[in-house]
Amino acid sequence: VVEIAGDAQGRVQDYRILSGPQDAQQLLPKLNRMMIFTVFQPATNFGRPIPGRTVLTFAKVNVRG
Repeated sequence: VVEIAGDAQGRVQDYRILSGPQDAQQLLPKLNRMMIFTVFQPATNFGRPIPGRTVLTFAKVNVRG
């Protein structure tokens, strides 16, 4: 389970692992590569984009490239 902080444009600014397997530290390089290019629909307040937080759950992470 990962908590992501995003900016008003939907880009990932920071993230933290809330829970995961014992070897979660070994997943950090894959997670870093994935988060660099991830863009979300930004949160809105009265129709205007604002920074927000998202919680994601992964069953399996596959990164190619």
